[in-house]
Amino acid sequence: MTEIRLERLTKRFGSVAVIHGIDLVIAEGEFAVLVGPSGCGKTTTLRMIAGLEDVSEGSIRFDGKAVELLAPKDRDIAMVFQSYALYPHMTVRGNLAFSLKMKGVPRAERERLVQRAATMLGIESLLDRKPRQLSGGQRQRVAMGRAIVREPRAFLFDEPLSNLDAALRAQMRIEIKRIHQRLKATVVYVTHDQIEAMTLANKIVVMRSGRIEQVGDPMSVYRAPLNKFVAGFIGSPKMNFMAARLVLEKGELRAELRNGAAIALPRDRFASYGAYAGAEVEIGLRPEHLTDRADPPDGDCQFLDGVVDVIEPMGATSLITFTLAGVAYNAIGDASRVRGAGEPLRLCAQLRHMHLIDPQTERVVPPLEAAPRHRNMRTGSPSDYREDIL
Repeated sequence: MTEIRLERLTKRFGSVAVIHGIDLVIAEGEFAVLVGPSGCGKTTTLRMIAGLEDVSEGSIRFDGKAVELLAPKDRDIAMVFQSYALYPHMTVRGNLAFSLKMKGVPRAERERLVQRAATMLGIESLLDRKPRQLSGGQRQRVAMGRAIVREPRAFLFDEPLSNLDAALRAQMRIEIKRIHQRLKATVVYVTHDQIEAMTLANKIVVMRSGRIEQVGDPMSVYRAPLNKFVAGFIGSPKMNFMAARLVLEKGELRAELRNGAAIALPRDRFASYGAYAGAEVEIGLRPEHLTDRADPPDGDCQFLDGVVDVIEPMGATSLITFTLAGVAYNAIGDASRVRGAGEPLRLCAQLRHMHLIDPQTERVVPPLEAAPRHRNMRTGSPSDYREDIL
């Protein structure tokens, strides 16, 4: 197991910077997933860790030792690519044993390591087949086995499941998680699929435009995103964002939406949100917290009236796309309630789960901390609305 530390890591292609001085620590045995949209720099970062891309500035350290000037073969890492990259003329056994043979590992030890990896991945019966005789999932297992037999300091995965169908991706996610639990190895995994990130990682690194937006365990990032980008990227279906204006009146703080509806905000949010009274904001609410249930489990409910646009059955529940003042949003509904496009729809917004977003900075206002002194967004003068409200 190895600690991987990135310090002010920068990558330029000519005069164009694609990675902007990122800092990141991946602890021994962690499964860290770099996730973000295409072009955010996650694969470039992985390739710099592997030594396949030169570092423009900054440092990469394995257990405190700088490795950015070492060749890939001297870093003792194993990489699994999106393409399987198997030797077509070799059997599965030959593919698994090749790197060990090149290192001069004795034949008996090679066989032991190959057999152990094959057993772990459930491919013992495939050892004498050629790659062309294997399915996509079997080839991916072989590619993973080729990395496992080396017993490297760290495993690097570059979107290894992209070529598989949905069922195989789900199955391989389970296999990868099991392998990590057995080996306790340090893993850096790149994907654009936030579901893969959520299910595999114990540390998620959300990237955008060559910068790190947020780092944390999956549920912390899901429940407490730092900004609008992370809130919208993590979670499926994605979070709804509703434009609103906060109004403070008679000791009540409410959000007035574009369609004229007004929803009262929870009193325990006043200390955090009061400084935004009179300001234009956005309310972030996930579809699972915007439902057609009239009796939410926690009793928290503010009703909104919309119009059904599209219903997508998902088994026990349905994904409802509805419109509110001409804007489309998503909600989760009971699949047993059949509706048609154009029908009215009353939805329960569970505002205990809401996020308030400052549209000027796109930062999420922390809901559980006492609000600092903010600049009054109406007058530009300092103001502390905690005293006004309380």
